[in-house]
Amino acid sequence: MPKPPKKDVTKLLALDGKSLRFLAKFQHPSVDDVNRRFLVTFYMADDTVAIFEKEEKDTGFPAGKFLERSKTKNPKTGKYFLPNDFHVGGLVIINSFGFELLHADEFTLKFMEEHKDMFHVANLDKVYADLKEDGLDRFVLCALCSVCDSSCRSVSSASCTHYASCIQYAVMMHCVH
Repeated sequence: MPKPPKKDVTKLLALDGKSLRFLAKFQHPSVDDVNRRFLVTFYMADDTVAIFEKEEKDTGFPAGKFLERSKTKNPKTGKYFLPNDFHVGGLVIINSFGFELLHADEFTLKFMEEHKDMFHVANLDKVYADLKEDGLDRFVLCALCSVCDSSCRSVSSASCTHYASCIQYAVMMHCVH
């Protein structure tokens, strides 16, 4: 009789109770599915995934379990999902359903920023290097310079806040596509 795979006890203890949570929607929804929203959760202690449908008015679909917590393979790699397969703006395909990850909770964002080596999209130096390699770094600089004072050496706080969201979107779209 085959033996069950051994569990990584160190990982289980270190990451017990820690999960990455994302609000998601279908990638290509039918007319009936446009307003459906899901909570995609990746449990880091055992690399399992669960999906719950959020209650939304006028969808005709009940809230609740969409996918039971289980180890799930990533069809892109043929291997089980890993934490770095999940990020805001990303696409995950689970049981032939494409889910666009729209938002993450505060813990998830903080965890990704603290573990930049695992999550390349949270590593701004790497993202900028990738943009530079593709010649898009000038786009970022031009966007920043468009809100700078005449000497192009400082950015006002209010302007920076407004344009940072535009740049973040552009960077996210670059990383996704």
